[in-house]
Amino acid sequence: MKSLVVAGALLVAVVLVGCGGSTRTLTATDVSNIPPGSAVGTTLSGTYLVVSGSIDDCDCRVGSCSEFHAEIGVTYTIVEQDGALSITDSGDDTGTPLLGGVDADDSFSAGGVAQVPAYLGQGVIYALEEGKFSVSGGAPTGVSFSIDETVKTTIGGTTSDCDIHGSSSAEYEGP
Repeated sequence: MKSLVVAGALLVAVVLVGCGGSTRTLTATDVSNIPPGSAVGTTLSGTYLVVSGSIDDCDCRVGSCSEFHAEIGVTYTIVEQDGALSITDSGDDTGTPLLGGVDADDSFSAGGVAQVPAYLGQGVIYALEEGKFSVSGGAPTGVSFSIDETVKTTIGGTTSDCDIHGSSSAEYEGP
């Protein structure tokens, strides 16, 4: 399998494939400087295991959506500090976290821009994740989210310029 699976997961725990019309083309402006939200504390911080992912849509201007696959079983490390949110994916070869905010109702938005590491190829991935944490008795139990990505890469000789949309969920594993 081509390294595209790795590259597509550089920022997020799930890379998606499909065909249809719910994608959007993201830029650095769309995924950067997302402000902190209204949440207070660090309750949502911890490790989350991605347990499901669905493929909702993909549109490629160059390349093929068949190069992308769902990635399940990766771990998110989430750090919440008074409304500021950082999400790091264990499958991310760049180490680039998604940054954003979480509100008092546990809804969140986080985004980021990652450069593909030279050993994999070249290019950039823009990612935006939006969702909601599940909380029971004041403790997190999981998170459900949608993910949008614009992938502009050349990896293993394969060039892609694609917009991808999907959804996923992760279970809270602990602090």
